[in-house]
Amino acid sequence: MNIAIIPARGGSKRVKNKNIKLFKGKPMIYWTIKAAKDSKLFSTIFVDTDSNKIKKISIKYGAKVPFLRSSKLAKDNVSVNFSTYHFILNLKKLYIKKKIKFNVKTITQLMPNCPFREGIDIKKLFAIFKKRKTKFLISHFQLIFGNIWWSVILKNKKVFKLFKNTYSKRSQDLKKTFCPTGAIWIADYRAFLKSKTFYGKDYTVGILDWKKGIDIDNKEELKISEKLI
Repeated sequence: MNIAIIPARGGSKRVKNKNIKLFKGKPMIYWTIKAAKDSKLFSTIFVDTDSNKIKKISIKYGAKVPFLRSSKLAKDNVSVNFSTYHFILNLKKLYIKKKIKFNVKTITQLMPNCPFREGIDIKKLFAIFKKRKTKFLISHFQLIFGNIWWSVILKNKKVFKLFKNTYSKRSQDLKKTFCPTGAIWIADYRAFLKSKTFYGKDYTVGILDWKKGIDIDNKEELKISEKLI
């Protein structure tokens, strides 16, 4: 079976209650649950959360929350790869305890702060994942605002160039660049358990339209996203 996991801890700092903040008239997480359902790819859509409030809302919109994430795994310094890995381990234990067959083939992780990604996008990248016969796929979008090749770091009022040989070149002569987005991450179940990350060996890239790949992580991004509705 193919399962979807939506990691949604309650302790977001930059935007309070981000994952359930109203967006387009619904809690933010609603749009990711809806996209997963609309894709018709998953036998079960799980939400991994430490919050009873998020749990209640997630169940209302059709997701399963078999248990709450431990406070240890809900800290700021815990990576989403690590928390999803432990969710899978605990889910398997629960299935075995209930004597339910745990025949998971693929894991698709969908971040709840990507409200513009839709079911059709998940289907598109899942098809790419299958066609390329890869073990891992990470969604990306093309960087179109600004030019990363001309980026600098400012430290103690001094300028440090990130790239040495690109500042004198025209933008049209530079290679296109792409940025990962948490919208859609896919992995073979066994490969993920072995690597404990979606960034496994030889992972492939699935390209999304820039809007579909928006991650809302701070107040500025939230304001911009609300203007795009």
